[in-house]
Amino acid sequence: MLGKLFKPRWQHANADQRLRAIHELAPQDPQRTQILTTLARGDRAAEVRAAAASHLSDFKLLDQLVHQDPDPSVRAAAADRINRLLAGLASEGPGLDNRLRLVRLTANPEALAFVARHSPDSVCRLAAVERIRDPHLLRELAVQGEDAALRIAAAEQITDEDSLRQLQRDGRDKKVLQHVREQLRQYQQVRDAAESRRQTREKLISELSQHATRTPDALYGARLTQLCQQWQAVAEDADPQVQQAFEDQAARCQAVVDELARAREAQERQAAARAEQQAALAQLDALHGALDADTLIDQAGSLRALLDTQQRRWDEACAVADAEPDLANRFQTLLSDWRQALDTLLAFQAAQDSLTALAEGTEATAMEAADTGAAALNARTLHDTWPALLPRPTLLTQVMARLTPAPSTDAAAPHKRSAHADAKGQTRPRSRTSEQEALDALLGALQRELRQRNLRHANRLCHKAEALLAEHPDASRAARLEKLRPQLSELRDWHAFAAEPKKQQLCERMEALCEAPLDPEEQANAIQALHDEWRSLMSSDQDSDQQSWDRFKAASDRAYEPCRAHFRELDAERQANLQKRVALCDQLQNLLDSQDWAHADYPALLDIRRKAPEEFKALQPVRFTDARDVGRRFSALLTRFSEQLQAASDEHAAQLEQLTVEAEALLGQEDLRRATEQAKALQQRWKQAGWVMPQQYRSLHKRFRKACDTLFNRQKDERQAQQADEARLRDAAREVLDCLDPPDDAADAETLRAAVRELEAVDIPRRDTSLQQRRQALIARYREQLAAQPRRALVQQLLADIDSAPEADEACDAQRTLAVALEVSADVPSPDDAREERMRWQLEQLPKAMKQQQTVDRLKACAEQLTAQQPVLGSGLAPAIRQRLRSAVQACVR
Repeated sequence: MLGKLFKPRWQHANADQRLRAIHELAPQDPQRTQILTTLARGDRAAEVRAAAASHLSDFKLLDQLVHQDPDPSVRAAAADRINRLLAGLASEGPGLDNRLRLVRLTANPEALAFVARHSPDSVCRLAAVERIRDPHLLRELAVQGEDAALRIAAAEQITDEDSLRQLQRDGRDKKVLQHVREQLRQYQQVRDAAESRRQTREKLISELSQHATRTPDALYGARLTQLCQQWQAVAEDADPQVQQAFEDQAARCQAVVDELARAREAQERQAAARAEQQAALAQLDALHGALDADTLIDQAGSLRALLDTQQRRWDEACAVADAEPDLANRFQTLLSDWRQALDTLLAFQAAQDSLTALAEGTEATAMEAADTGAAALNARTLHDTWPALLPRPTLLTQVMARLTPAPSTDAAAPHKRSAHADAKGQTRPRSRTSEQEALDALLGALQRELRQRNLRHANRLCHKAEALLAEHPDASRAARLEKLRPQLSELRDWHAFAAEPKKQQLCERMEALCEAPLDPEEQANAIQALHDEWRSLMSSDQDSDQQSWDRFKAASDRAYEPCRAHFRELDAERQANLQKRVALCDQLQNLLDSQDWAHADYPALLDIRRKAPEEFKALQPVRFTDARDVGRRFSALLTRFSEQLQAASDEHAAQLEQLTVEAEALLGQEDLRRATEQAKALQQRWKQAGWVMPQQYRSLHKRFRKACDTLFNRQKDERQAQQADEARLRDAAREVLDCLDPPDDAADAETLRAAVRELEAVDIPRRDTSLQQRRQALIARYREQLAAQPRRALVQQLLADIDSAPEADEACDAQRTLAVALEVSADVPSPDDAREERMRWQLEQLPKAMKQQQTVDRLKACAEQLTAQQPVLGSGLAPAIRQRLRSAVQACVR
């Protein structure tokens, strides 16, 4: 019965008593946490559970109550307890470091709001603000925050523009308002930039659409590149439809650029092929001087291989690009001449033995062989048809010297006599006239041409001699002419024998051109080449050549007829290219006249300046005489273009030079922080400077960047040194804090004060908040220990009084009453056998307790009881009573 009557109050059937027991639980009670946990989880009364929850310190249990307890008051009490623990308002709460960690981990908006509003620690408040996302709460904190740092931090967390504008109306903190205005200005700048980009995108798509329909020229690709670069600068927030529209137009333009590139590659291949054609022709031209008459026979094989190589070289080049008509005509003519020369050389090589026999025989024998044998005929044929491309062999010259008859004695005698008479100083006959002298000269020249086997000149000289003799008859000179006629007739027969088949061959080749015409350019060149060959075979005897000439001329006229239309088209093409050059000059003129040089896109203009000459040169063919004026105009426009670009470059280069000089001057400043800030400002001014020619820009930028890099490297080195110093200070401070022992209850006041001074003297970097907080926590603990020194001294004094009391064999009523009084004063339970005495003593003291309205310190109450009962201590204490007194006193300091 008494057990039920005196069971713990927190187990009382009455909820009010359980509430009172919760409030009377001492923090030092070892069962306190277990009692509170039991009541918070299982008490049937919601108000008891709420009261227990409001005294808990277990975050896990409190979180369970918030989410699982059916009563809203309990959930509210648990949530409020969590908030107070996180804010540092509860005495039993965690330390600052743990609270900071928990605040940075929690996502509970109510807890964060409570901490931000009510926490006494600014660090916790700022940490809570960093986690808050509610714009209304942030706006409230920015207006009504406890300190300026909290208000500014809350304002910095607001990203909603409407909330910023409302904060601008309601705020009173100048720094907060300054931040709000700056943020709103940035938002406005972002909107303006987005609108500007949108307008630029529309403009670029429009320009690209027009560019896709423009006639391509050399500047087409450069303009496309410029438009694409401008698009990249504004495409970051473009809609997919807008992006697709730009890409479609860009693809159209890129297809045109690719086609131009393929055409340019084809032109380059054709240019290389034409260079090969020129090289093949130059090789044939240089071949004439490389042959030696003495070793000509041995070079026949090499000559054939070289001609075949050049023929293949020419054909491969022509497969890529058609040769120009004049060039093709020259090559084919020269190659044909060399082929004929090679055939002649091979024929001479075959007849070398017979020619050697003729050269080694006597003169009479040689003349006889020449009149009757085939060897002489072959030698004369080779001599007459020997090509000019080959040096004449010495053997052939020797043979022809033997085959050529010496002048007759009768014909030579008058000349010898005349020469002898002249040598003697005798005068010539008076009948000799200037006509006779001219006739003698003609006959001498005729004899020389016959000896050299030149039929064309010999025929002409013979006709002139006959005409002079018809006007001025002279028997002796007529006889000389008649003696030369057999040689002339023989030469005509040999010429007719050798040339007539070639003329017939030329006629057949000309007629073949009529039947199977070539390309017009090649056709015209081939016709010209055949005419050149015909002229080389003509003699002065036009009557004998007339029939073959009529046939050749008629075929030539028919073969040239298809070329007339081609050359008319070629003239039209040349005129069209000339007009395109004029149009290009007009376009360049309009560009220069309409250009706003103060706001020009200089990189694009430089690209146009570089590619314009290429486009102008690509407009081929044109007549040189017609293109001279437009060429001069184009050169003048390019000069003007270059001068404008150079002028702008020089002007802007002067600005960059000034910035470079200022940057280099910063290297001598001692205030490195100020120098780096000025360098950053110079970099912004550099970006805003105008365009400069690439070569000028590279040299200036190299100097400017070198100066800035040197300055920033110095700042980096200084910052690293500062960080190293801070690291050393941090390590030293951590070592000092680690070496300090926790405050000891037995430590005296002077020791505690010395520890506080040592902690305050520790140098900790300002940015290391964790070490700062750790030091402050240690200082607070030492100061608490220092403040508790008087209480500990009093406890020691009371314990000493108890221990100094003499021993008694057994406890008397006075001793038991003293023990109960100290246990009640210390608020500790009494033994079971003393509960009745405790209840009686409490009832006796109840009137006195009701008169006292304020709470009495337990240690002080114990001291008063011991002081009042000093006679009891003097009479002695039983061991059990002594132990109960010591426990009660010691409980006062827990």
